[in-house]
Amino acid sequence: MSWFDTLIRRSKQYSTDHENEQTINHDNLSELYVACFEGDLDRAHRYLSKTPFAEINRRECNGSTALHAAVQCGHIEMIDLLLNKYGVMRHLCDNQGRTAYDLAKSNEIRRLFQRPTSNGNRFCEKPDSLEMFSSFQKNNKEKSTFKRVETYGSYDEVRRRETLATFYEFQRTKTNNDFLYNFIFQRSIKRTEKEQLEVLLMIIEQSINPSDLNYNKAMELFHEFSKNKNPESLIRLYTLETPLYRFINRGDDSKMIFATLMNNCKDLLYGRSFTGTTYRGLGMTSDDLQIYHWARENPDRYLQLNTFCSSTLDEPLAKMYADANANEQQKQVLIIFNFLRPSVNAIGLYQISNQLHSYSDFQDEQEVLIVPGIAFSVTNIEQTSSLITISMTHLNLIEKMAEFENILIDEQLSSY
Repeated sequence: MSWFDTLIRRSKQYSTDHENEQTINHDNLSELYVACFEGDLDRAHRYLSKTPFAEINRRECNGSTALHAAVQCGHIEMIDLLLNKYGVMRHLCDNQGRTAYDLAKSNEIRRLFQRPTSNGNRFCEKPDSLEMFSSFQKNNKEKSTFKRVETYGSYDEVRRRETLATFYEFQRTKTNNDFLYNFIFQRSIKRTEKEQLEVLLMIIEQSINPSDLNYNKAMELFHEFSKNKNPESLIRLYTLETPLYRFINRGDDSKMIFATLMNNCKDLLYGRSFTGTTYRGLGMTSDDLQIYHWARENPDRYLQLNTFCSSTLDEPLAKMYADANANEQQKQVLIIFNFLRPSVNAIGLYQISNQLHSYSDFQDEQEVLIVPGIAFSVTNIEQTSSLITISMTHLNLIEKMAEFENILIDEQLSSY
């Protein structure tokens, strides 16, 4: 019996339906799959150059994809061709729930799945990036400004911008997980869901060039999300190494659209609520560091996140990104985010269980995605000759809003 016949026979033994995956094709194995199994680069390249993207990523009669075959057989050049020349889908699972990355037998193969460490990926700040935090201080009327960080003055002053009706509406609609961007962004967007999807498509078209390696993948994920409203497709779209994440964080409208679409399916994200410690490595100038020292000096001061923020459970990986972005002007900085209780404002994108697999396109990164609008206190700053470490703890703004409610009541009583 030939290897091909053996493969077909085994596929019939293990073939079962796998929820949330593409339908299994029960025809013969594709030409691409066979080429990847055999390591035939020329044959694979000919097939890839003339085949639609969806067909390249199809699951075969044995439940695997061509990428699974290349990885399982250890064909390094074939894996590189699929990932880095044609941008195939890397998150698809076989009948046993394994991604191609799960099948990797060597670090050499795993490295092919990693994100480039060059400046500009979403795990580290660029010098020209937008403000990451806004700063607040309770009972302080002065307004101050830091480079790259807009400050709004006192906590009380900022909250007075909202009416009492808005405040009580927030209290009425809040969840026990303090899903804050529901309050921050939804009140500013009056578009229908169809209009929101149209804007998201426009954002993709404006930020990702059709010649980009991940353009087809981005469009596929968009159409999946449009059809199924599953946050996995939306979040995976954000994790692609494209200009999209930078575009989203650069503009208020695009950021609000993305946050609102996530919020619309937040009930499917509670199982990924994060508690614990996560890290972000970046480069900062002395001016950039001022706001953190300012917040550390007084326990009444806190910082509110303005952007989507990618962080990782892998401290060495975060330090590697910090080192990659250090230069004569920028110092290596490691930010430590501490979440003392589960928060859906911090979404674990890594594989949590067999049912909750990785949502990131880069499975090795152990990512925790922190959403805009949540607040942190700066609890400690340590500095060595090579690294500055900033420790921050997530604040429950529902409790802060309760404090503000007491202030409002006192003011109302004193006015009589």
